Amino acid sequence: MAFANATILLEAELGYGLAALNGRGLLTPYARMALTEGTDQAWHLGRAWRLRSDST
Repeated sequence: MAFANATILLEAELGYGLAALNGRGLLTPYARMALTEGTDQAWHLGRAWRLRSDST
């Protein structure tokens, strides 16, 4: 990746949690971006899952 020796000027991440699996989990889609000196850019899209175990 070209960012190894570059100075990051701006980095941002946006995500939102959504209830999933009848309330037993959380789905968080996200977008992330980074801008450096010059014209280097990085864009990421993804999702994160968090599941909870029921004690009942």
